[in-house]
Amino acid sequence: MDQITIRVESPTLQSLEEEAKDDEVTRSEYIRNLLRDRHEPSENIEELRTEVAQCETELENVRDEKERLSEKVDELETEIERLKNEKQVIIEQRSENTELVEYVEQERNLQEQYRKAGIITKAKWSLFGMDDE
Repeated sequence: MDQITIRVESPTLQSLEEEAKDDEVTRSEYIRNLLRDRHEPSENIEELRTEVAQCETELENVRDEKERLSEKVDELETEIERLKNEKQVIIEQRSENTELVEYVEQERNLQEQYRKAGIITKAKWSLFGMDDE
């Protein structure tokens, strides 16, 4: 192995020593590793580019899904509003039907009273109207 000498600024030297210490190797070994691995990042760059492309595709899929779900939420909210309106109409119809049933029952009761009444009572009711008894 050939030996070389280089000059570096003090902060750079301190940084190299700290990084070597973190990797638990000597400073010389750390610098040799840096020089040996200097071409590997290009391979990593291609892997990272592929990963980025996959992430972008996945992000686009997520955005599409979000849009689809947003449209579904809008549809469901519209359906909820329609059902609320329909429920209100049904409640109103039920109320009207209840009133009609009560009216019909009252009329039946009056007709039954009129049918059971004697002739004098019928004449009195014809002249003065029936009491709400």
